[in-house]
Amino acid sequence: MPTITSGERNYRYFDKLSLTDKDYILGGSFPLDYNFNGNDTKYMVGMSVPPVMTAQIATKIYEQWLSKMEVTNG
Repeated sequence: MPTITSGERNYRYFDKLSLTDKDYILGGSFPLDYNFNGNDTKYMVGMSVPPVMTAQIATKIYEQWLSKMEVTNG
């Protein structure tokens, strides 16, 4: 997936057609039925942190820091 830019059209490498909303949704790792509430899909995906990336970051934070914290009863 190329970098999503606001000022130009993006094309698929394999057939040189313009990217569709479905292409942007898949490239951004959003669920296919994600509701962008009428906002431009290309803009919303381009301005977002992909959900899969967010989940991976959260997992690493838990593994490296939170799971090692001592649990205390206040």
